[in-house]
Formats: sequence, structure tokens, C-alpha cells
Amino acid sequence: MAGGDNHALFVTSKGELWGMGENSNGQLGRDGKSFHSLAWRIVPSGVIKVSAHGGDWSEHSAFIKSDGSLWTMGSNQYGQLGENNSTTSRFSPYRVEPNDVIDVAAGRFHTVYVKSDGSLWGMGRNDYSQLGTSISKTNIATAPIKIIDSGIRKVFAGPGSTVFIKEDGSLWQMGLSVNGPLSETPQQNGATKLVDGGVVSVSVGGEYNYQAFMLFLKNDGSVYSWGRNNHGQLGLGNTPSISGSPQLLLNAGGLAVAAGEMHSLAVKDDGSLWSAGANYDGQLASSDNNNTNTLTRVIDGGITLVTATSRASYYAKTEQLPWSVGDNDHGQLGIGAITDTHHLPTQVKPVTFHAPNVNVVAGSTYTFTAHQENAQAYQWYKNGILIPGATQSTLSITNFSSADMAKYSLAVTINGITTMSGALELLYNQGVLWSTSLDRKIESGVAIDYNGTIFVAGGSGELNTLFALNGNTGE
Repeated sequence: MAGGDNHALFVTSKGELWGMGENSNGQLGRDGKSFHSLAWRIVPSGVIKVSAHGGDWSEHSAFIKSDGSLWTMGSNQYGQLGENNSTTSRFSPYRVEPNDVIDVAAGRFHTVYVKSDGSLWGMGRNDYSQLGTSISKTNIATAPIKIIDSGIRKVFAGPGSTVFIKEDGSLWQMGLSVNGPLSETPQQNGATKLVDGGVVSVSVGGEYNYQAFMLFLKNDGSVYSWGRNNHGQLGLGNTPSISGSPQLLLNAGGLAVAAGEMHSLAVKDDGSLWSAGANYDGQLASSDNNNTNTLTRVIDGGITLVTATSRASYYAKTEQLPWSVGDNDHGQLGIGAITDTHHLPTQVKPVTFHAPNVNVVAGSTYTFTAHQENAQAYQWYKNGILIPGATQSTLSITNFSSADMAKYSLAVTINGITTMSGALELLYNQGVLWSTSLDRKIESGVAIDYNGTIFVAGGSGELNTLFALNGNTGE
């Protein structure tokens, strides 16, 4: 699992890549709609690793397939997609490397990856030397550059930093400091050793040019926190602004860690989820919005994976869809709704069928197609009501009219287990083309919501009704 400020992605055990949330720069690998409040399948198979980051409407994503190929999509204003010296955003995946890639990490404006020979590569912005010292801090790398020749096992990225683990388990960092570690003289192409050995996993949090902090897990199950602590995100029971050296957070039992913008998550080997830090959007999964400076158990067991985006949290149980909680103003929780905050962990709702467009022209024929073509049974629904006879893997609607404008969903039965997809709303277009649909504040311009009401933004960003179109809707 992975995510940026306003989008999130996850990979299933079948190698499918799914995503939800903000898509204004193509970070979900789809063209057209600017955000998705349900999880959409981006790649049908073969994905083994995903990473994402970004902010300020500049999010991007990267993933590795089972053949070792590396793919990127989304914002590219600093060349972070590595696309042949381009700085143009991509709304479909771009293949950066054909093979040999074993790990990848997306930072806010850069991307780094490791090849099978242990070499470290990167592209994008270098204002904090997050790509090392082989290029100037004033330059950007719009094509991949080699940073370190060999010896790298895993790589991680923060808002303005690159962190990597070497074959000997030592932990190194380039770029934005966690307030203290980079005061030493860089030892290898701008990199500084932080920990001598035993490190198996890392997560770097914070905002782009300040408030950086880090969590890391060692091979004995101990967890350490380090850096900014202005919201208690280090989980140490206090809130000094900075911790300039690693602090022991768990002495044993750690399984996974994740750092958001101002909060921390940890999974223990009993499957329990623990959290600390800012909770303004409910990202601590504690069912309230109270901050805490102590690492606190919030879910008792069953959890195997965890990730943190800026102000949201995601966790997964074995062979199940992930659960999400926190900031949801772009639909990034994937729960079928768009809300400022969501304090109750909710399982992600996927769209388990292909929909070529949701803005349907009057009189046309529209066809849904199930992702799973060989299921035991299918049943299509309209506004939650069973459609009689709609029991095939496809559903076609002919001579589309306003009566067909509804929310459609699909129940699929596989191995005796029936799963209901998220509901997708088809909109009726009578020939008027809208640039966007919106149910949140905007800074300028006009917007239309799904019931056909047009809004114009006032000077402070509030939405004022301009006029309604008697139910004519668009996207």
C-alpha cells in the first residue's frame, strides 16, 4: 500500500494495482475524472510493489511489476517520472526500466529505485541533494541518473530526502535532515550513515521543507523514532520540538511502521495497530480527533500491513481489502463518499467492473464489464435494487436516457463467496460539457455538482449557487 497527500494505492495478492482519491495529474493512471471516491483497478496483474508521494497538487505514483520493470504516472514538473527528459504529467503508466528493478520509493518531487546489482538510481528534484551530489542542487534530473554503484538493499523516500539500507543493514540518508543526523560529513555521494546495522525497514514523514521525522524497524523487532515531534508523533510521551538522535519506541515485537505528515503508525507481531501524533482528521484510528504523544493501541489484532499518507491511515488484514481512516476530502479513503474527515475505520469499496465513461450521451449504448470473467454467478443492481435477468458478466444499457441515470453495482460469487462492489453513478449528458464535478470548496471559477446545480466561487473560496439546470447533469 502507498499514498500521497490525496490519493492512495494498494496491490492485491493477484498482482492487481488499485487506486482511489485525487487524479488531477494522472497519479491514478486514469484520464478524465479528477477524483475517485471508490477504488478503481489500474493494472490487472503482475504488480509486486507500489510507492507514491506528493503534495500541492503534484502527486505521482510508481510501481514495479514481476518482470522487474519500473512504471511511473502522475505529476512530472520536476522530471520525477523519468520520462525521456519530459516534464509533462502522465495519465497512464510509463515504463522507466524494462527489467532488473527490485525496489522503488517516491518522494514528494523525486523518485528513487534499486536495481538487482545493488545500484541506486533516481530522477526529479534535487534541491536538498536528495539525489546525491553528482548533480547541482539547482538542477533537476528528468531522466534516471545513477547515484550509488552498488551495495543497496532497500530504498525509502521522504518529502525531500532519500533513505536507504545497505546490504550490511546500515541506514543512510541523503537530503532533508531529520534535524541532527546530517550534521556529519557526507561519506558517499552526499549520503550520511545514520545507524550502523540491523535495520530492516524505514518510513520517513513530515512536510516538504520542515518537520521531518523518521521511524525505523530493526531485525530484533525494536522500533525507533527520530526527528520532529511537534505533534507528539514520535510517541515518546512528550512533545519536545526535536529529538536529535534515535529514541527507542518499542523494545521488541515490531512488525511494520508508517509515518504520515504529523502522525506515526506501528504494527506489532500480534497483529495489533498502534498510533501517535496529530489526529485532526481521525488518522490515528482512535474514533476521535484527540492528539496523543504516546504510542497507543487502537486495534487489537489481525493486521499485517500498514501505510500512512499525509493525514490518513490505511491497514490491511491477510487476503482482505484494506481499511482506511482520516482525511477524505478527495475521496482518498475509497469508501464511496467524499468528506472532510472520517474517524471510523472503514473497508475500501472497489469498483469490480470496467466502466469506460460515467458521463453518458443521450441515446447511446453503454456497457459495463466485470473484471472477473469466469465467476460462478453475477448479479447487477441499480440504486441497490436487483435488476431482473441481469446475471451475466456484462450489463448493456441501450438508448440511454435520464431514467437510466443511477448508481450501478455488481455482486460476484467466486468459490461460494459473494462480494458486492462499490456503486458507480452514471450521469446523463444532454450535450452540455462540464470541465469538472465538485462538492468541495474551490478558489476560483465555476463548478457543477451531481444534481446539476452550478456554483461560482466567491473571493474567499466559498461556493455560491449561480443557477440550476433542472436536473441536467454532467461531469
